[in-house]
Amino acid sequence: MSRHTNGMRGEAAKKSFLLFFLYANGFSQPSPVIPLNSRHRVSPLFPRNRAAPERAPRVMSQIQTVPVGVLFVCTGNICRSPTGEGVFRALVEKEGLSEHFRIDSAGTSGWHVGEPPDKRSQATALARGIDLSCQKSRRLVSDDFQTFDYLLAMDRGHHQAMLRLAPPGTETRVHLFMTFAGLADILDVPDPYYGGVHGFDHVLDLVEKGCQGLLRQIKNDHQQIPSR
Repeated sequence: MSRHTNGMRGEAAKKSFLLFFLYANGFSQPSPVIPLNSRHRVSPLFPRNRAAPERAPRVMSQIQTVPVGVLFVCTGNICRSPTGEGVFRALVEKEGLSEHFRIDSAGTSGWHVGEPPDKRSQATALARGIDLSCQKSRRLVSDDFQTFDYLLAMDRGHHQAMLRLAPPGTETRVHLFMTFAGLADILDVPDPYYGGVHGFDHVLDLVEKGCQGLLRQIKNDHQQIPSR
């Protein structure tokens, strides 16, 4: 028997042993042996009955944002505080921040509970693209001091009344609204109820100024609210 023949038998024996070893260890039935001088590539062998490893689920960190509660307060909740609510709501909507806020208004008295805002307040606000028509007057209650982060008094009389009503430990949530406007000589939003239409325009001017400063302050206090 020639040396060439013995070499071929040895190569065949090695291949047979390798294929037997792979099959015995759980690999699939091998394909027919491809000659070494073939130009075809041998397909990789994969384990038989062995599922591909599952990828670990991707955990996405989600920061749950708790809305910041903002409550505007005047006497009857039909003129000044509804205007504050409407202006501030429009401002945060314009900046795409509505999901970060819970906005409402109330009155220190119950004289107009369930009523819509004064028609003159509505008309003045609507002329600037702000709709107050969906609001209904309600009275300030003790629970408001627990559920709202910023309770904004439209004048100093409201501020004192709110501090008297505030449960212990919540007084720091009560603020005089106009302190956010940056106007040192104006601390009160005047009541326009007994005046003419120009009084409502003046109120709206002051409220717009105060709401801009209020939003800047809240962004500084609450870093989860993006600046846009």
